[in-house]
Amino acid sequence: MDPLLLWWKFNLERLLLRGSHYRLLFMASAVVTVALLGGLSLHLIDPAESLGTSSWWAFLRLTDPGYLGDDEGLGRRALAVLITVLGYVLFMGALIAILTQWLHETVTRLQRGETPISMRNHVLVLGLTPRTPVVIEELMRSEARVRRFLSRRGVSSLRLVVLVEELDENVRADLVTRLGPLWDDRSIVLRSGSPLVAEHLQRVDFARASVVLIPGGVSPGEVRALHDADTVKTVLSIANHPQVRKAAVLPRIVAEIADERLVSIVESIHPGAIELVESDAIVSRLIAQNLRHSGLSWVLAELLAFHKGNDLFYASFPDQHGRAFSDIALRVTGGVALGVVRKEAGRWVPHLAPARGFTVEREDRYVVIARNRKGIALGPPVAPEPLATRPLPSLGRDWPAVRRVLILGWGHGVPTLIRELASYTGEDFALDILSVVPIEVREAALKADEAHDTPFLISQLIGDYTQVQDLGRLDLARYHNVVILGRGWRSDGDSSDAQTILGHTILNAMMAGWTERPKVLVELTDPDNAALFDDCPGEIVLSPVFMARVLAHVAIRPELRTILHELFTEGGAEFHYRPPADYALPGGTLRFDTLQRAGLAHDELVLGVRSSEAPLDLTGDLHLAPSAEARFHLGPHSLLLVLSRRGVALSAVRGDGAP
Repeated sequence: MDPLLLWWKFNLERLLLRGSHYRLLFMASAVVTVALLGGLSLHLIDPAESLGTSSWWAFLRLTDPGYLGDDEGLGRRALAVLITVLGYVLFMGALIAILTQWLHETVTRLQRGETPISMRNHVLVLGLTPRTPVVIEELMRSEARVRRFLSRRGVSSLRLVVLVEELDENVRADLVTRLGPLWDDRSIVLRSGSPLVAEHLQRVDFARASVVLIPGGVSPGEVRALHDADTVKTVLSIANHPQVRKAAVLPRIVAEIADERLVSIVESIHPGAIELVESDAIVSRLIAQNLRHSGLSWVLAELLAFHKGNDLFYASFPDQHGRAFSDIALRVTGGVALGVVRKEAGRWVPHLAPARGFTVEREDRYVVIARNRKGIALGPPVAPEPLATRPLPSLGRDWPAVRRVLILGWGHGVPTLIRELASYTGEDFALDILSVVPIEVREAALKADEAHDTPFLISQLIGDYTQVQDLGRLDLARYHNVVILGRGWRSDGDSSDAQTILGHTILNAMMAGWTERPKVLVELTDPDNAALFDDCPGEIVLSPVFMARVLAHVAIRPELRTILHELFTEGGAEFHYRPPADYALPGGTLRFDTLQRAGLAHDELVLGVRSSEAPLDLTGDLHLAPSAEARFHLGPHSLLLVLSRRGVALSAVRGDGAP
């Protein structure tokens, strides 16, 4: 091919690819060229016509087909037809194509979410992970609570902005499908970009956000260090942004971090307020508590669901300054008080299930389980409950001397779970871990997390729990608990849950017909799969949903993080189930405030009653935070849900109420 022609085609291509305005310029040049050539042709046919008049005549036929029948003479008519046909191709066809393409490019660019927003006091979510839809759902459902949160910032309605790495119509459609009727284009804004790029952070007006959420949990098989590295990079990107250095008020950051040992380091790199939620520690504590007290996951799931049943609220009673909490707890109506949070050295410090003699201060905020905030009030004074004189039976008296636990699967949360179990003094465990992950890899992970030196026996077994022959080699009857982990080494949540479901099905088939069987706890990653376990014995922990709800709560109530830290760290207050006979209560029907008084006499808070017809029937009805006047028939298998500190719960109480 002629080099000159190649040069011309190459430069024409570069010109047309520069954008729609260059294409329009090229087509305008083509129209002018055709008009000049048409005018020159007419001038040759009819020299009486000047070149200017002929060119105008050609331009009119090129741009408007209506002139086609006005010409006389064969030459003029033939030329007019030719120019008019070229007009259809050049002026109309090409112009419409260029404008259509420009409109498509504009809409596509808008759909990519690259237009900067201008908002103030919005909730900003950095990243689209499996946590993100649940966080959005919880915030959208908690309209009243979010409105109170925003009213303190002068905003009347919730506005959510989500920064997505690569935003397209498929991502938007998937979110709309996940959220269903909760989706609202006026309240939820999607923008594309990376939180590591300063321009992209400005695109979502991050400096004026009321709170910035950094969810975690990209996939069950994600390496924990990589996730935490992304979180640290994001926090550093925000902290070093030029707008942050100039801002008088910095946005508060709520981020999920897997390794709890990084908390103090990450907190030190952000100059503003930051709340870090330790996902591995919280989920591991949840699993550990359910190993010891089956059924607690349902209690916590209800408390962390904005739209379902009871919830955690705060109340203020400043006129009760100097009084004992145990006396005030009996007077709270519309809910059950768990304790108080108190500001100490600029931070909220929880005092849950405080010991007898703990006095409240004017600025304390009472933590209350209730169905709605409006119903929480303080009733008339009541006589203090006398101290118990009989020792309180130990909660672990019926537990085995050594609790044998079979863990099926492996994940980065296992070392944290082992460290959590090791923190329960006075309790002995024996763990068998069955996984296809090489033993040397597991041992290295335990050593790196300082979980290898434990006071109990850990046996590492090689095998696949989705294979009948591998599970068949185990003596399942010797175990008290079986845990099937959902955070395996698979690449996505669907594959991980498929493995978990298959393993659970095989396990159930092998234990069919057993009168006594180990308690099974299953961790799932996809909430849509929970319905598959409705008719199966055992308990389910939806760790991604649980963590997403924690993030949503902490985002609008920073004080809640301290409560969760108290409930989900070693040595804090714990939920337990206790037989009513431990309080020397008579059988029959009793009022709930009678149960509360019995618990306070032993420095414990009674939060609800589980009525069941069989020993620890997990399908029994749990009445959480009922009214003081509610009456319950206490049968031989009824249980009380209590909150207490371990030192009090597992030891006797002296006559003065001190543990």
